Amino acid sequence: MNPLLGEAFDIAHTAPFSLTKNKAQHDYAERVHEIIQCAIGGDGNGHGQAFVEAETGVGKTLGYLIPVLLHLARTGERAVISTHSLHLQQQIMGPNGDMDKAVAIVEKLTGVRLTAAERVGKRNFVDADRCQKKMNSLSPHDMVDEPWKEFVEWAKNGSGDFREWFEDYESLPNNMDQEEVCITATSSTEALVRYVAYSEAARTADIVVTNHALLVHAAKFGIKLFHSMDDSRKIAVLVIDECDTVSSVAKSMTSSLLPLCELKEALQAWNSIVPSQVTSNALTSIDKLLDVLKHLAVNKLPNHEYIKFFSDLDPSDRADIIKNIKYLNKYLESLRAKKEITLPIERDIQKYARLLNEVLEDTDYFNGKYLALRWSPSLNYPSFRTFRLNPERILKALWSPWNERNEEEDTKNNRSAFKKIDFVPPVQANALILTSATISAPNAKTSSNFTEMKIGMGIYDPNNPCSHLHGSFSPAKFGDMSFVFPDPSAPFPFIKKENNSEIDENFVDTELNPEWINYTATMILAARKEGGRVLVHANSYRSTEAISDALRKMGVNPIEKTRERKPIDCIKDVLADENSIFVSPSAAEGLDLPSASRQFNLDGKSAFKHVIITQLPYSKPDDVVNVARRGYINYKFQSESYAKRIVYELSRSAALRKFKQQIGRGLRSHDAEMTLWVADPRFPSSNLLTRNNNTPARTCRKHEDFKFAIPYRFRAGLRNSFEKKGRMFLQDGRFVQG
Repeated sequence: MNPLLGEAFDIAHTAPFSLTKNKAQHDYAERVHEIIQCAIGGDGNGHGQAFVEAETGVGKTLGYLIPVLLHLARTGERAVISTHSLHLQQQIMGPNGDMDKAVAIVEKLTGVRLTAAERVGKRNFVDADRCQKKMNSLSPHDMVDEPWKEFVEWAKNGSGDFREWFEDYESLPNNMDQEEVCITATSSTEALVRYVAYSEAARTADIVVTNHALLVHAAKFGIKLFHSMDDSRKIAVLVIDECDTVSSVAKSMTSSLLPLCELKEALQAWNSIVPSQVTSNALTSIDKLLDVLKHLAVNKLPNHEYIKFFSDLDPSDRADIIKNIKYLNKYLESLRAKKEITLPIERDIQKYARLLNEVLEDTDYFNGKYLALRWSPSLNYPSFRTFRLNPERILKALWSPWNERNEEEDTKNNRSAFKKIDFVPPVQANALILTSATISAPNAKTSSNFTEMKIGMGIYDPNNPCSHLHGSFSPAKFGDMSFVFPDPSAPFPFIKKENNSEIDENFVDTELNPEWINYTATMILAARKEGGRVLVHANSYRSTEAISDALRKMGVNPIEKTRERKPIDCIKDVLADENSIFVSPSAAEGLDLPSASRQFNLDGKSAFKHVIITQLPYSKPDDVVNVARRGYINYKFQSESYAKRIVYELSRSAALRKFKQQIGRGLRSHDAEMTLWVADPRFPSSNLLTRNNNTPARTCRKHEDFKFAIPYRFRAGLRNSFEKKGRMFLQDGRFVQG
């Protein structure tokens, strides 16, 4: 270990810090130090990027904070940390959090007292004026049993940071959307006072903690991350923690979905309240647009989603669509620009109007984005969807001088995204460290396969001096896990096609198999019978609903995550019952159990005794992005089979990472004990079970790589091995022991 880094950890292990010695954390910190030195180079002007995976239990946050702060103390430069979850931000910046500890350790070693500050967007602060107007618009009935007066009082006299409100209250009154009362670009100077005061510290802090959404926003619009910051010091290091969530954040901020029938219904509702010629003209235009789109879906099969890309349409159809969008856009222009919204329906139409304007811009398919037309499976409702194949690449301007490299496609796409000829990056970090607990997609050959993430972020090893420093770190001991394997003859999750290949098996028609639903529900009941909370990972809201319905028919009422139900409401119900069953398609990423556990006095122990993975988490087979990616690769290499293989490999890598995330929901502390159950017969069994004469014969292909997604410490050795601690759950409800 670097001598200075070694001294820092020696201090960390003594009072008053008394941190537990952790070899994995030391090795991880050493790697971070090496990346910084390698990236910046001897002249201090180099650039380099590396993925560094740190499984739960490594001590990731302090593992990167200490070497980063040591570099800042030595050079006087600055650093930025970006996270996704509120929980991690609080872990870093809360009282006596990881930042306080790291700053104190570095000060004791170097004598330099570094400063740290948070930087979040305006959406995180309340506008007291908008809050008062909202309250004035409500009837007395709307405010019954809701803390409206307390909220308005807090909005005027509190810190203004919504996180302060959520510490005492779980949600906003009447479950209003935060967007309704947060600060906006049109807020008054008085409303901005607290936000400006909060942001002041970030302008000159040595290290700034922000979030992915603000980072993407800064990259997308080319704005200064620190606004009127007068600190001209170089940003030497950018750490993107929870980097596996960057893609979903960038996707949500650079793509849009416009359901045209919903827009029409909103216009009809608005016209019934406030009739006008403008609204009447808008309704006429949208009817004409819907007529144009109707004849484009003549080949659509019943109950199937139908997708066409705008660039693939006949020129006459494209011209017709653009003409009608322009007419509709013109009629909605006044509402799109309106600053004071008085009716809820106006807010909906304004949102749709802004989306329509984005769609019009994206009819120019040379701007780096795709525009797709989609018709829903059952009702044939048309919608527009715009997206980028690799939306996370928009962040490249924040760390890499990509415009100086031979990356023509990235350069073209990103330049057009910024919509500025003389774009100046808001941050230009020398060293980029991408870290999280689940980055790699392991297989039999390597535990550190970062190919999918590299492609997504546009990080090319031939141009990267840090390419030899990618790595994965795991603790020698953290939690305990036992296994329940699926019956290899269990029903396949979907209604299968005949003679499908290995690739087609994961791109089959997604009609759920009722027999598999029943097998899965029976497995869930068996887990519940053993005691403790059960987390059920589903692959979609459709399978979540089907599994939940099957459980109800068996006399059990699960907690079902629906599109309408907020995660915090589900978590509250889950933790209130020590034998609850929680079925969710989104628990792999968005489950903030640590803070909820503290609220219910669970002392940080795992909330779930059982984690059930119902299906291998491959992405939706007919996902529009996969269709676009296959089309792009086929166009570039003139090979449909090669395009299909590449998309499959990327899909498998993403599924392996998500599988690791799903497992991790049950291992949240050193003494956590959990049982992992898998209901998908494609998951491999242990060799001991395979050799058991009572084990049924396999009826589908085995996806061997998913075994390697299980942490190595549970797959090797004797006492805690994957082989020794496994059972198999048969279709008749019996177990086969390993």
